[in-house]
Amino acid sequence: MVLALTLSLSSACFCYVQASMNGMGAKRWALLGLLMGPFGLPLLQTHKRLSWLKCRQAQAALFFP
Repeated sequence: MVLALTLSLSSACFCYVQASMNGMGAKRWALLGLLMGPFGLPLLQTHKRLSWLKCRQAQAALFFP
């Protein structure tokens, strides 16, 4: 029980730091990390990558000669 609580708290802290570093909703991701534990980390990484790709596509210049 103590191990599960410690793992969940450390996942919440990690998710909070990663989300705040990448400009995402830090409190929301910390809550997800707290509730799901380490199973929420792949969700965070996927969401971070998708938001990066969306931003990259929005900044792409289209050239039609």
